[in-house]
Amino acid sequence: MEENDSVTYDLTIFNGIMRSERIHPPAHYLMKIKSYSSLASRWTERYESGVFDAGGHKWRIVFYPRGKNKDNDGAEHISLYLEIVETKELPTGWEVLSHFKFFVHDQIKDKYLVIQYAKDDLKRFYPAKTEWGFDEFLPMNTFKDMENGYLVDDCCLFGAEVFVVQRTGQYECITSLPPSVVNRKYTWKLNNLSKYGPQRRQSELFTVEGTEWMLEAYPRGFTADVYDEYFSLYLIFKDKSQLPSSIKVFAEYTFRLKSQINSEKIVIRASSWFYPDDAFGWDNFVSLKDLESYILNDSVIIECQINFLSKIESFK
Repeated sequence: MEENDSVTYDLTIFNGIMRSERIHPPAHYLMKIKSYSSLASRWTERYESGVFDAGGHKWRIVFYPRGKNKDNDGAEHISLYLEIVETKELPTGWEVLSHFKFFVHDQIKDKYLVIQYAKDDLKRFYPAKTEWGFDEFLPMNTFKDMENGYLVDDCCLFGAEVFVVQRTGQYECITSLPPSVVNRKYTWKLNNLSKYGPQRRQSELFTVEGTEWMLEAYPRGFTADVYDEYFSLYLIFKDKSQLPSSIKVFAEYTFRLKSQINSEKIVIRASSWFYPDDAFGWDNFVSLKDLESYILNDSVIIECQINFLSKIESFK
């Protein structure tokens, strides 16, 4: 039975469609047609109701008085559909999940026939599918039979209730990119070392598989305990793209300080979890004494290679 047995009864289910009777009228919209025969014979094959609100969205009932799909015996039935409207303000890629009920009034018994999909059968409304309903809502002879009370004195009454599923939970997507895909190198030539002294230096942004990064250096050391003794170097996750509400990445990366006159280099490898604007690296990347042998024309060459990247996006 339905949730409230005191007002809903005679429930039947066939081919995933539930039919029942109810005393109370629909909560969201009623559409009364006082001249069905005129509408069916002269006006239009498709009638659209006024717009109504339900579940934070705009809807309307679409009525086919002579059936929607005549090639499939539709002329033997009336058709009733629910259409979501005024969707221009919704975000790109929008979708609305809904469970809805249609009503037709039995004017003799003063009850409503309720027709709906099975309770667990949510319908997805999205840009390519804005209308759901029933080609064979009621057989034409059943609808027109005066004893059923659906069409009395050329008058009929339809209604709708719409219940929207609001997504409030969160989920995440984990994407791991193997070394053969990532393995992105970025080379930064840091010029004018003596000109800027201890000031912070930042590289341009570079992109690895849709994520943005930056190198940051302190030529005279970042923290007080290494100042004037070490060259500090860090990797910063600076993703500024239109990503979901929360993202973090796991990166395995290699820093190389490369000689400009021979094949010598200093290589340091590490791995870290990064949130946007997180920085990881070394306060004591290389001593200023050792750095001297890598300086040529007041510049050094630093190479950063991201060997492995795993991206975790959290969605709401």
